[in-house]
Amino acid sequence: MKANYSAKARFGAEYVYLNDHDVLIPEEREIIKADCEMEMIMALAQSSSPELAIIFRPPTDPAPDKIKGSEAYITFYYPFLGREIPPKLGPNHYRFPLDRMGRYRRITALLRVVAYELSDHKIMIDFDWPRPAWVERLVYTVMVFRLSRLFPNFRFAISYPGWVSANETSWSG
Repeated sequence: MKANYSAKARFGAEYVYLNDHDVLIPEEREIIKADCEMEMIMALAQSSSPELAIIFRPPTDPAPDKIKGSEAYITFYYPFLGREIPPKLGPNHYRFPLDRMGRYRRITALLRVVAYELSDHKIMIDFDWPRPAWVERLVYTVMVFRLSRLFPNFRFAISYPGWVSANETSWSG
């Protein structure tokens, strides 16, 4: 977006300036701060463990107690709703913006890249999304069912506080 006038006076101080003429809207400012999916893929590929875990977690959850190099924690956030990017909780915590494409399509696209790039590893996908509403639990259950059909080589789990997490499950059985 090109501005021929003083953008600061017109739009306010919440805008970021790349140079004298370019202006970013607030949601673009938060998208720029996001992590890159390929950084996560490269970090998991460097792990010596044959078993990898990708854990989707809500932005309100506290940092995990212990983080292994074979785990990646993913948090999605909505920049277009005026929400800021959640804080990075560790080196294996990746924050990705959700756009109008939606959560299911974004997760499917990410898992296709994981399946292609990390085909020689066993992959555990854990949805650590405790939700109070039964409708949201049903939505996640259907989503995990559909994903398990698309990616039969992955193991899927839905964790809830008090249940056994994906980190503690065994690969046998």
